[in-house]
Amino acid sequence: MIKRLFLMFLLILLLAAGGLWYKLHMPYKGFSSEVLLDISPGTSTSGMAKLLHNAGVIQSEWEFLVVRALHSGTKLQAGEYKFDRALPVTDVYSKIARGDVFYYELRVPEGSTIFEIAEEVGKLRFLSSKEFLKEARNPSLIRDLAPAALSLEGYLFPSTYRITKRTSVRQICREMTSQFRKVWTQIGG
Repeated sequence: MIKRLFLMFLLILLLAAGGLWYKLHMPYKGFSSEVLLDISPGTSTSGMAKLLHNAGVIQSEWEFLVVRALHSGTKLQAGEYKFDRALPVTDVYSKIARGDVFYYELRVPEGSTIFEIAEEVGKLRFLSSKEFLKEARNPSLIRDLAPAALSLEGYLFPSTYRITKRTSVRQICREMTSQFRKVWTQIGG
């Protein structure tokens, strides 16, 4: 009798575990086209679960919390994430744990002035063209290359830059002048 009860309990436990595994690995898409979701630094796991659920990325908050409990040693990353297809909650969790954030492209064609670059920066919505111009007019990043320079004009390397929503105009200018330095060194400048 005890053996039979134990086997029955074991069977129920296995069925429950199988059902949970299935539930956590089934893709869910409760949104229409795509979702850009911004997870702020310091957001709790339950806060993330609520954001994901409200956006239609996951079916229920508890699923995300279960996956978190199974991967308790993993650090979740703040950032802006793009969801454009149905994903199982385990993949949603992995994406956030990896910090697989969404990148915007800033295209800077060759020959662009700081004003044209500022216009492109302003198109990104989360950065200010005025702030960019202010930073680009500060030649401190190239002082060693051009002591008499009045701005970064001519030292902002033309390229396509991948930036996140949390990238500052200072970081953009630093990246562009850093790229200029690399190329300058390669060509023997």
